[in-house]
Amino acid sequence: MRRLLPVVLLALLLAACGTSKPPPSEPPPGQEPDPSPEPDSTTVRLTIPPEHLPLVQLVAFQDDEGSWTELEKGAGPYQLEVTDSSGRYGIALVCLHSPVGDEDGNDSRPYLEPIIVQTTVDEFSSLTLPCIEALYGHDDWNGSGNLTGAVSNFEPVNGERLYFSAGPRDIGFIPSANPSFSLAGLSDGVFDLIVSLRPDGQAITRLAVKHDVEVSNGAAHVELDWDTSHAVEVYELTVNGTQADDEMWVFSSLETKNGTRAYFGDAEAATPGSEYRIQFRAAPVEVLQQGDLQSLYLSAEDGSGQIRAVQRFFTAGQDLEVDLPEGDLNLTATPVAGPYPRFELAWDEVGATLNSSYISYDTDELETGWDVLITRGWLSANSYTLPDLSDLDSWNPVWNASDPEIDFTYNWFNALFEPLDEAMDSYINWYERQEGEYRSLGVSFGQEE
Repeated sequence: MRRLLPVVLLALLLAACGTSKPPPSEPPPGQEPDPSPEPDSTTVRLTIPPEHLPLVQLVAFQDDEGSWTELEKGAGPYQLEVTDSSGRYGIALVCLHSPVGDEDGNDSRPYLEPIIVQTTVDEFSSLTLPCIEALYGHDDWNGSGNLTGAVSNFEPVNGERLYFSAGPRDIGFIPSANPSFSLAGLSDGVFDLIVSLRPDGQAITRLAVKHDVEVSNGAAHVELDWDTSHAVEVYELTVNGTQADDEMWVFSSLETKNGTRAYFGDAEAATPGSEYRIQFRAAPVEVLQQGDLQSLYLSAEDGSGQIRAVQRFFTAGQDLEVDLPEGDLNLTATPVAGPYPRFELAWDEVGATLNSSYISYDTDELETGWDVLITRGWLSANSYTLPDLSDLDSWNPVWNASDPEIDFTYNWFNALFEPLDEAMDSYINWYERQEGEYRSLGVSFGQEE
């Protein structure tokens, strides 16, 4: 298929030449008017973050459910003409991420990230679509800097463990009085240090936070006074809408403004009835600064494997009451033949504003994870088939994987219930936390047992 110039460039060229669309002419005498006039069109604006362009391998556009047309790679903005009377269109963005060493220094395989958005002009007439994986930021996993320090006024009792966390690094041990510590492998940058006390190795009972610790030229040293620590606070949680066979999972956490996390522990138990009560932990406001945010995640998995989930982001802890989302997806996933693993998905209506699907699989050369986002307005039925993009010029045959024994790692279908803008933003920019509540129904599919 021929690669096309971005429509915006073509529009600028036409404007420079003074070209405009002529009015329709009358048919010659004796000739009937054309019963199929040229359809009206609506312009959609698409932008790709310029810093992600080195990762972008392919950009394509779909008008209604027609064939996919490849666009010339660029940041845009693209001006895409949608002629479908319902305003339905699709965007495909394929990104390729280089291998990134894990925390033990091991290299992973390249990660292929095809992203599909199926929506309407009424819902999104302007769209900025990034390479989602690039938003995570892996640079701080590859540093060689050391953050060292010591804790004063600390006296261990009964073998409690202290945990030290900064950015992606953490260590835990049973310390002596006034212990020293060292966190290796950090890049230069600004981090928050969390020191937490965990008597059972899991649930935090006390913590202290040292904000804005700068690692510069591969090193930093910090002194922390344990007298600045505070006891973790405990609150009551009531969950409405549970079922007799649900398995509950509840955990709470803190993420500081500079990306250091503390997990307060979790609780798991069978649920006998329509209401579930449990306690959860949260950090006191005395250890927080502006930009620090806490979260509570809870899920109920029923006997069919469907998970109803609620995530609440907040600053100060408080007793909470939440309602689980209602409905049953009854998802079916039928494999579809093609150059790479594809599925036809069908599900029941549950009132979601946004449906998403993540399909991931590994080969010896590549890890692949498809992100598919389908808005409510685009759907004409509650079904979807992953598209075949392999005939586009920039699709690399190396990306195909038709082996029936393919190693699926994680396939997931999700129904989101927030207002559409919030649901889309929370999916793409999930790392940007904002106070509020997010509710979803989800189920895994098509995985090897």
